[in-house]
Amino acid sequence: MAIEPTSVETASAASGTAPTAASTALLTARIRRRRYQTFTRRDRLWLTLMVGIPATLHIMLVWIPALLTAVLSFAEWDNLLPISEVSPVGFRNYWQIFTIFDNRLFPAIFNNLMLIAWLFVCSA
Repeated sequence: MAIEPTSVETASAASGTAPTAASTALLTARIRRRRYQTFTRRDRLWLTLMVGIPATLHIMLVWIPALLTAVLSFAEWDNLLPISEVSPVGFRNYWQIFTIFDNRLFPAIFNNLMLIAWLFVCSA
């Protein structure tokens, strides 16, 4: 299947000159075909719904609470008072965990690691 010459090619052939970069770009632009779409509009709608709804729920129910938990770990709050009563304390909460609760923290971490290892072995 031969490609018919364009007006640029016939003009350059008639004048005896080689085609320029601009004429070559024009030729390739004409030869390019329209991109074939594999999804119809309805397919794209269903794909958007099937991916968008679970992704939105996951972000709202997992990531936003996780980020808020990380933010609240640097604050002091009674949980019974309104959210406006939150006071930032920086790393004081972490200092208390690693110094004051030292004798209870490391046995709890050890117990959690043993539980994780046991559940991993049982699931395999």
